[in-house]
Amino acid sequence: MCLVGFFQLALLIVGALATAPTCLSGATCSSENNFTLKVATLNLMMDEFSPLREERIPAQIDYLNNGSDFDILCLQELWNSSIRSRILGSLSSKYPNKVVFPFVQSDPCPAGIPACNEAELRIIGSCLAGPPCNNPSLSSLEKISCVTRNCLGSNISDRLSPRCNECFSFSSSGFSINTRLRNCAGLLDTPPESDSFTSCQTIYNGSLDTVILSKYPLVNQRFDRYRLSPVWIQGSLHAQVQLPNSTKSVDIFCTHPVTDFPLVDFEQTNLDQARNLVEIVQSQTGSSENLAVVLGDFNAGPEINQRDTANPALDKDVKSLFPRSYDEFLNAGWLDTLSAAGTRSCTWCPDQNPLANGGPFWLDHIFIAKNSSSSCLISSNIVANQSIVQVPSQPNPVPLSDHFGVQATFCP
Repeated sequence: MCLVGFFQLALLIVGALATAPTCLSGATCSSENNFTLKVATLNLMMDEFSPLREERIPAQIDYLNNGSDFDILCLQELWNSSIRSRILGSLSSKYPNKVVFPFVQSDPCPAGIPACNEAELRIIGSCLAGPPCNNPSLSSLEKISCVTRNCLGSNISDRLSPRCNECFSFSSSGFSINTRLRNCAGLLDTPPESDSFTSCQTIYNGSLDTVILSKYPLVNQRFDRYRLSPVWIQGSLHAQVQLPNSTKSVDIFCTHPVTDFPLVDFEQTNLDQARNLVEIVQSQTGSSENLAVVLGDFNAGPEINQRDTANPALDKDVKSLFPRSYDEFLNAGWLDTLSAAGTRSCTWCPDQNPLANGGPFWLDHIFIAKNSSSSCLISSNIVANQSIVQVPSQPNPVPLSDHFGVQATFCP
């Protein structure tokens, strides 16, 4: 090789080393061509009762298409099929690969089979007949909560089937507890008109609200439903991302566990789903050496007084929600990328976001469930936290959603 050629090659090598991303661990990214993978989670707040949906949709599409550079997206609250098609269609050029399981139930109830069987009705009835749930001053909703907390507790998934729990817990408050039980027992020819969740229905007609979008091919797609999902169809979306110019792949799990509703013991339900999710991820990754990433709106966040006590500034203004669920992930050896990056913060922040109420909470997370021998975390931070949606009826712009998003960049 001539001297000029040698120096040119040396400069190329030095340049490549100089531009190689540095991991938070201090190591240098060793992926081919310094390839990095940026993943993000964002709850779009597109349920039927969300404010300013039409104003926010164009801004969300523009942000995801032009205002960000994510490779993989985990989106939540896309139950509505027309809105989901509108948003995903507008993102299809940038994200040609997706995992979507609509699961619309056309006839979810077998003919003549009630939601609750005799044994389940006896469990509920005996609880309602005794203290403290027989208190006449309790409303229907308070009686439901009483039964769940005092008689079902942590064994709810063993004592009531998902259909029975859905029917008993999520019938409308517009009729009495006796009418509710008769409906779940299949004793009503026509369910009350005020009942939006009958023994033959699941919220949003069984549509799944989570979606995975990717710039790169997705293989081995699957959905695992949680053994207990009393509000809507919930579980884990999973796919393997085939990385460009590489034999490697990355396991992506996208999820949206249950939130805090006043009707049943949602803390226990969220905890059961957290444990179930850990089991699912462990089952699906097995002996794989792939990087495994789990992300979404977990509706759970760490207990403030038990985290980062050496650096109280990181805990400022963040309350805990369902901390036992969050601990399940840490106990499984998962690493929260925001914690690793030292940027713990709220993602549901009413003082910064007029669309949010309650909290502030840190609900949205990206976890490293399994690291490969060559992968590492480069960065992680809050995203989609700017007020950029102009609303004619309001003096100030609002953010894209009631949730802020989270992104993490990996050397895979």
